[in-house]
Amino acid sequence: MLYLILAAAALLAAPADEDIFTLLPGNGVPEGWGLPETPQLFPREALFNHINGGAELYLQYGFDRLALADYEKGSLDVRVEIYKMNDAEAAAGIFAENSKGVEKSDKFGIACTLDQYQIIFHRDRYYVSVTCYEPSEELQAAMETLAAAVDEAINKENR
Repeated sequence: MLYLILAAAALLAAPADEDIFTLLPGNGVPEGWGLPETPQLFPREALFNHINGGAELYLQYGFDRLALADYEKGSLDVRVEIYKMNDAEAAAGIFAENSKGVEKSDKFGIACTLDQYQIIFHRDRYYVSVTCYEPSEELQAAMETLAAAVDEAINKENR
């Protein structure tokens, strides 16, 4: 009987894990860009598989799950990571840790940092990182479009 209760609870919990995927932009955002692979989900217990050596800090702040997607256009690629934290304070705390000594802006989220390789921001219980590995105007524009799309999706979720 206990097994049936646990199995039912696991089935009911599964869609909640996947709700974070609705915050990721789809194919064609930005125009001409696509998702060559299915986005990945890292639950709390698997975060070390993605950021070995850095997961401890996220867990201390109250990490829940991570959705990760790589967007490509030809040889160009941009990674979007959406960290769902337990609450807004946890997301703000991770942002503060990762943006120490860097100029802040309000272009995305509650606060953000932008440079030629990365945009990070936080809004509500989410901490978001949009990253590229080689600077160019096209990649900067793609990062900004993806960050804006995620920020808008988070705003819609909270209405």
